[in-house]
Amino acid sequence: MKRSTWKRRERDVAVMLGGRRTGASGTNTNDVTHPVLAVEVKARGKFPKLVTDAMHQARTAKRATGKLPVLVLVEEGAQLKDALLVARVGDVDEFLANWPQDEVQIAWDHHLDREVELLTDELDEERRRVAALRKAG
Repeated sequence: MKRSTWKRRERDVAVMLGGRRTGASGTNTNDVTHPVLAVEVKARGKFPKLVTDAMHQARTAKRATGKLPVLVLVEEGAQLKDALLVARVGDVDEFLANWPQDEVQIAWDHHLDREVELLTDELDEERRRVAALRKAG
């Protein structure tokens, strides 16, 4: 897949979910920063029929109205806690759009506070590393 294609996908997902694409920063970060989701974007040609059929079933079941349809993928022999929970981005977007705005603001405030903490810790670590290099050199 072309580099521009996956970059565009990451950007589109970020916009749709109300987050921000982080880009290739060289650090261990998610593709999209968001207050309540840790988003990784992987694009591929086609999903297996099992996945698309199961998601369709989750979305169209009689009692699915008003709920967030998800698909749980469990590997044989794996613990249930290690199963994957998959949802359509459009369904998640709609689900999040219905959250009370004051809760959304609280989530963003908390998220941004945490981001500042992490960046401050990274900066302090880099300053210590540079000081050690100067002292040794």
